[in-house]
Amino acid sequence: MEGSEEDKARGERDTEEIARRRTEEDYRSERKRRDAEDAERDGEDAGTEKASGRGSGEAEPVWETRQQPGEEETQRRTETTCHIQGGTWLMQAIANVM
Repeated sequence: MEGSEEDKARGERDTEEIARRRTEEDYRSERKRRDAEDAERDGEDAGTEKASGRGSGEAEPVWETRQQPGEEETQRRTETTCHIQGGTWLMQAIANVM
């Protein structure tokens, strides 16, 4: 009976370990997919900025908050978007002075 109890406990630990690894792999693959989508979208945004006329010194404030699972991820994305837009405004102000 002792052997079967140990085998049962070992089997439960193995099952938990497999589930944990799958969860981590799912998280990593989802993160890679989101990063690829963000990079693709950022490339499209860069190409449309001048076409929309925003490069003429009249920047429109853009604040994006993406609803993603996890508050920390949403906060990171919001800060990144605001930082990029702030840099664009600064570059336009410098260009206007010159």
